[in-house]
Amino acid sequence: MALFDFLKGGRPQDRFAEAVMARLKAAGWPHEVTYDRSAFSLTTRAEGDVLHLDKVYRDWLTYPRREQAAQLDRVIAPVFEARIVESFEDAAPRLLPIVRSLTDLQAVALDADNPSTEVWQPYQRLAGPLAAVLAVDLPNSISFVQHGLLRDWGRTFEELLPRAMDNLVAISPVRFEATDGGFHVSTYEDGYDSSRLLMPELFLALGLKGAPVAVAVTRDHVVVAGGEDVRALQAMAAHVVRAFNAATRPLAWLPLILRDRKWEAFEGALTPELGAIRDLFIRQSIWDYGLQTPRLETLFAEQERDVFVAPFEFVVVDRDAFTWTSWTQDVPALLPKAQGLAMTLTDGQDVFRLWSDIEAVCGPFAEDATFHPPRYRPPAWPDGDAVERLRRDFPTPEWWLAATA
Repeated sequence: MALFDFLKGGRPQDRFAEAVMARLKAAGWPHEVTYDRSAFSLTTRAEGDVLHLDKVYRDWLTYPRREQAAQLDRVIAPVFEARIVESFEDAAPRLLPIVRSLTDLQAVALDADNPSTEVWQPYQRLAGPLAAVLAVDLPNSISFVQHGLLRDWGRTFEELLPRAMDNLVAISPVRFEATDGGFHVSTYEDGYDSSRLLMPELFLALGLKGAPVAVAVTRDHVVVAGGEDVRALQAMAAHVVRAFNAATRPLAWLPLILRDRKWEAFEGALTPELGAIRDLFIRQSIWDYGLQTPRLETLFAEQERDVFVAPFEFVVVDRDAFTWTSWTQDVPALLPKAQGLAMTLTDGQDVFRLWSDIEAVCGPFAEDATFHPPRYRPPAWPDGDAVERLRRDFPTPEWWLAATA
């Protein structure tokens, strides 16, 4: 029976999972494979090995139909190659540091009904939303080094990261190509371009105008421009929007600047002439909170916890974006950090003020660093005098008035 005859009927994701299971069996996989429809994953062994299908499915859809049947072999490759990582001696020469999104790491934990960072994959924070994790580079796939594998090896993350870095350095000459826009694009073509953020010397070697400012759009697409080169930064920002929106596995929007050989969020993006770069900051928050919010809602519903997971909203005024969220009286809530805050009183009246102004009157919002990006728990609801002070002494932001006029 031809593959696409087999795939007729039913939900596309379910048909894809059935095709993967059939290919595993045809390739000689000796263990029972079960499909979890809600998680869109396959359990491939009794020990609980799981093949997550969401990202590989999105990749698979990008191939022409005539190539999709053959590409199923790439989908199942991690299942067979996982045996290589069982021995530390076999895995050590293949260890590499991988730069990934903290939002994605947390998504895996939340999908497992546990937001605690203790169940996240072992990582070291890099900057902004990015972190370094460990993986084993296999012939047709990569295998991430989880807590259980570290225990099996009798090793620690801190012990293995330098070994992985040595392996990365050995395969990392300077490979960036200049563009007409004045920024540079990585050209490693090995799927580890984002990992090169861990090697500041590569970016310093480019001789840019000002400190390097980089965006890891995907794992194999990093762009960089000089922090004092406004034209190149503007062109790079426009490129990031196009590349991120076209990617099946986007990584980050946020621009990072290299200072004293360490990456940090590019604060210079707040200057007026770099509005396009500032836009990337807001896109990062929209992306992160957009992935986080529905997962937290599901988690709290399963735990039967009455918590309002406030959405992260934005408005655009004169081609500039501003962010806001909401806080309702007598409603337990977790809020994203935003510029503005809409307060809704039990009498139905609203007060919209800057977050900083509300903190000045009501007290600080408590950060809950369990989550990435962080969420904030409101202080006690202000009494009538405090609400009146907010109305009297602090203006409604001009951008909010313009957006709601």
